[in-house]
Amino acid sequence: MKYIAFILLLLVISCNEFSKSPLDKTGEKLVELTLMAGTLDDDLVDSYIGNIRIDSAQEYSIDELKKSFNSLLTEISEIETSTKSLEYRKKYQLGIINAVITRLKVINAEKISFIDECESIYQYTPEIKDYSYFDSLLVDIESLLPGEDELPIKLAKYRDKFKFKYSKIDEAFRKSVEEAKKITSKYIHLPDSESVQIEYIDGAPWSAYNWYQGNYKSLIQVNMQTDIHLERVLDLAAHESYPGHHVYYSLRDKMYYQDSGFVEFSIYTLFSPVSFLAEGTAVYGNELVFPGDKKIEFIRNEITGKYNYSYKELKDYFDLLELLNKLDEVQITIARDYIDKKISNEIALKYIQKYGLESESSSYRRLDFIRRYRSYIINYTAGKKLVASYIENKAGTDLSKRWQVYKEILENPYLPPDLVKGQD
Repeated sequence: MKYIAFILLLLVISCNEFSKSPLDKTGEKLVELTLMAGTLDDDLVDSYIGNIRIDSAQEYSIDELKKSFNSLLTEISEIETSTKSLEYRKKYQLGIINAVITRLKVINAEKISFIDECESIYQYTPEIKDYSYFDSLLVDIESLLPGEDELPIKLAKYRDKFKFKYSKIDEAFRKSVEEAKKITSKYIHLPDSESVQIEYIDGAPWSAYNWYQGNYKSLIQVNMQTDIHLERVLDLAAHESYPGHHVYYSLRDKMYYQDSGFVEFSIYTLFSPVSFLAEGTAVYGNELVFPGDKKIEFIRNEITGKYNYSYKELKDYFDLLELLNKLDEVQITIARDYIDKKISNEIALKYIQKYGLESESSSYRRLDFIRRYRSYIINYTAGKKLVASYIENKAGTDLSKRWQVYKEILENPYLPPDLVKGQD
């Protein structure tokens, strides 16, 4: 923990030094160019809370933007950094710029492989498993489910018992958010003015989304066209609010934009190495808030009542979900093959249905996500794996220490390579 305190102290002490750094000017240019690029890609700028403005009515050229970003890369690369803190900021700016350049290539239909996209945008090379690995998981899952139907039908029938009624979702979701906030506040301090607002929508390609509004406020939208099961309410609550996205964005806003004035932290680009850790910490955060049997206890005591499900029913269900979660990695394999044009639309849909155990309608939604967000798919499973490995390497099984290391990740301007090196 001395190392963590040292890094945080170093960042605070260096604030005056940062204000005199050439990285201030390059940060402003980074934001300006990214806003321009955002006029060409609706998904690029996820949130912006700064004061720099551009002419949004102007038509910007991808080629010209790429030239400008590359010039900025050269300029930043030549800036000398005399402290670890300055080096962090320099690496951060370089990482964001490389990611935006790659995204511009994608929307310009330039040829780029799935792996190159992962490495250039997220600074991470995911493990891609063969379909045979997932075939073996399907056999294991089949063995846990009774009946003679096809596996997707058996699974759907089984999971139907744990599905929320539409009218109950709002109450359950709000209770889960409140519980997640109560637990998170024991370990992480947020500004008193922070809050989240919840809305319900239809037709999005995602299950839920956090739209960070600035000033420590978040709008969380939940897609009601997806089936929401018991565990999913808890997962989404922790993922989107506490200790997930809302906490991550609020801390970055407070520490690096409001307190330190680092202008590049006023803009959050969805396709960036930041997203790898944002999603990884959000997925892992659920295990901190509801570890082990705590999830079952909360569901029985606060969500459904003790007599709707026995402990054994829920324990068996969550044991099955552990296997199903391993299947999630198949989305990386399918996305790789689809983006690299190794498989067609039809084959991709077939694989999503087979290995994701999805219905036909949900398979279309999954494929729509891959088309729209492409290699972003790695952030959920590979991101969580890296975050989990880093935290558990440093904290072991001690829950309190895991929270401390989790907080360290949220409070520092880390990129994925920092977590990889931190385990050496």
